[in-house]
Amino acid sequence: ATVGSDAHIAKDANDANNLYHAAGIRGSGITVGVGASGVATKSCFFEDTTVAVPFNAIDTAARKIVQYIPFGDEVDTEEGHGTHVVGTIAGSSNTGVNTRYDGVAPDAKIAFYDFAGVTPQGEETFNTPDDLSTLFDAAWQADGHIHSNSWGCSKDRLDPHHMCNVYDSSAYYVDQWMREHDQSLIVIANGNDGDYTYGSVGSPATAKNAVSV
Repeated sequence: ATVGSDAHIAKDANDANNLYHAAGIRGSGITVGVGASGVATKSCFFEDTTVAVPFNAIDTAARKIVQYIPFGDEVDTEEGHGTHVVGTIAGSSNTGVNTRYDGVAPDAKIAFYDFAGVTPQGEETFNTPDDLSTLFDAAWQADGHIHSNSWGCSKDRLDPHHMCNVYDSSAYYVDQWMREHDQSLIVIANGNDGDYTYGSVGSPATAKNAVSV
């Protein structure tokens, strides 16, 4: 990677993050709030050998995860979607091995809100707070002024009347939060329904004040 006239060009698939890192942009001093299915906290990309995972607490001395709210439970699902999301944002190997898989901002820290759990019958659940300000409030207390959300309403392909492209209470709470906290930035996934073309963006990505990607 180089910094200069061609700094926007990655040499190969393994070099993309180095463009930012070579310019000194590594996320140092930044905490990112994330709401997702969970995090594999013992992964080398998140593990802290000196500080315990701060469940229902904040510990800014932690290497990576400064807050973990177990709204669902304290682990990720078998699919590992939350671990993937957090790793992409701020994963940082503590072994010196596999650093090529570090996240975009490896020096950033994470304030995490776990949505997923498992019923006594072994079925996975995924539930978000009815009032999403609860989610953003928690991260804000841990200085997580940027908040990433790779989840949202998804169309039921067996029910043509099930609509996600709506402005509902979830989108409203996002807009309300952003209006009241103009130093924050909420980023939300548009969803996985792009093949529907028209009306494929699902709530809460339909919010007006968030960045939907």
